[in-house]
Amino acid sequence: MDLVHTLTLGDVLREHARSRPAQLGAIDGDTRLDYQAVDRRVNRLAHALDRDGVGPGDRVVWMGQNSFRVVELLLAAAKLGACCCPVNWRQSPEELAFVVDDLRPRVVVWQHEEIGAATAAARERVNGPTRWIAHDDDGTDGYEAWLAGGADADLERPVDPASPVLIVYTAAFGGRPNGAMLSHMACIDQGLVYGHFTGTTDHDVYLNSGPLFHLGTLMHTLATFVAGGTNVFVRRVDAELL
Repeated sequence: MDLVHTLTLGDVLREHARSRPAQLGAIDGDTRLDYQAVDRRVNRLAHALDRDGVGPGDRVVWMGQNSFRVVELLLAAAKLGACCCPVNWRQSPEELAFVVDDLRPRVVVWQHEEIGAATAAARERVNGPTRWIAHDDDGTDGYEAWLAGGADADLERPVDPASPVLIVYTAAFGGRPNGAMLSHMACIDQGLVYGHFTGTTDHDVYLNSGPLFHLGTLMHTLATFVAGGTNVFVRRVDAELL
């Protein structure tokens, strides 16, 4: 088997942190993270998820607008052999609750500002135990405090490159959407092919202004990440800001 098909998304991040540690990997407002810093944060997040019982095949959910933390959560799940699903935050509380019940995630990372009311209403409809963590809560129960409790060291768990790592909900079949499960190999190969046709390299900067719950945006996000370029995140489309 060739080298590409033995890699996981976690392996790609490890190599970026080793070979281009000072290259900016993520920009989000005042946040500037080089690949070494991204890797450290992802390791801390992986430890935090591990403490909450997230392991191979388990699901974690992002229920919020664009943020560098979406990719951070995806990569931490990747290092554990788990799956990450960025949910369409524009959905109704009933639709959001359906997705959470369908996935049965161990952890939901959610956003209070702008979509907190819909998220809270969805949470009331959800069955089963799930830990909910607000990524925009600066307090002791928020995302940064949760992540800070983790270690910088890589867990180095064995992960099958053919295992699913990204879940994107698609059009309805029988009245309800279904989650399409994409493997590490699929995400990396797609990034390489898409990057080849778009000429994406480690010198490129991609503006993530489209929604990250949509594969159309994620395609270029992953291509930029695989190439070792810089992803810039804006919370949502705002013509004046752009």
